Amino acid sequence: IGSPVQVEMATEGKQFVPRMLVLPLGSSVTFPNHDPFNHNVFSLSPEATFDMGLYGRGEAKSTTFNRPGVVRVYCNVHAQMRGLVLVLEGSLHTQPGGDGSFRLEGVPAGDYTLHAWHERAGEVSQPLKVAGRATPPVTLMLDARGYRLVQHKDKNGQSYSDRSRRY
Repeated sequence: IGSPVQVEMATEGKQFVPRMLVLPLGSSVTFPNHDPFNHNVFSLSPEATFDMGLYGRGEAKSTTFNRPGVVRVYCNVHAQMRGLVLVLEGSLHTQPGGDGSFRLEGVPAGDYTLHAWHERAGEVSQPLKVAGRATPPVTLMLDARGYRLVQHKDKNGQSYSDRSRRY
């Protein structure tokens, strides 16, 4: 299992920055508020349910992720704010660059199953044989054609459009 880390996912410009984190199990994330107004970071994901309450600029709140899986993070004030924390048990993982390419170093020779996940395409898996230092490149195809964005509910299960906008 990879060693837990401590990282940040800031609230900035009514967005989570970075929008996605890939972390080993037991890692902690701090959510500093860099905006000149309050945020309320929360998740209703079964892997990590939390509600940080309202907090203002210059303040930060943290949580630790002790269950593997996809944790969807939102702000109870701003409906457009969406973040993802992918919590993994193993130590062999990476996050691809903006062009989708990735490199995974230090994988011992052997037979594996390669898993790739994207919020719009789900998970794709394929067998992978690592023969040593000269393992050829791997190509994975993820299909997001069926993806439909569904507006999430606030922390109380209500629609954001049912209330007046404050900021």
